[in-house]
Amino acid sequence: MTRTCLGWYLRNFNLTIEVNVQGAVVWSVDWTELFAGGGDKGFDPHEPEILPNDHLLVCLQWETPYQAVEIVRESREVVWQYHRDNLRTARDCNRLPNGNTLIVGVLAGPEDSVIFEVTPAGEIVWQLKLKNTPADRSPGWFYKAQRMCDSG
Repeated sequence: MTRTCLGWYLRNFNLTIEVNVQGAVVWSVDWTELFAGGGDKGFDPHEPEILPNDHLLVCLQWETPYQAVEIVRESREVVWQYHRDNLRTARDCNRLPNGNTLIVGVLAGPEDSVIFEVTPAGEIVWQLKLKNTPADRSPGWFYKAQRMCDSG
């Protein structure tokens, strides 16, 4: 499938959109409508990724629960989501070739910036924390991450 788009998200408006090269919106989702009762709640969608199955994977990080969410684009059905109790921000998430998800965020408490990988069942495979470098109220020291796989 070939995509020609200009933009993906208007995070401060709780929207993720797809715009064609002519500037027309061809698809969108309003996160306050998707999560009924969201009202004035901010979802601040970050780093949307269209998966090979045409689902959308995105981080929602403004108000708890901070989470990674996968939806079916056509129906907007939530088919997968991950959050952990001490996750204070969720900045970036990527689906890996093995089906796991790589997530970047900040853990509450000691305010450690973290990159971690979770299975579809939500089990943490590994994590990297930046300790003794408080993120305070900032989005953390890590913004994005990419897992490089050795093909050999």
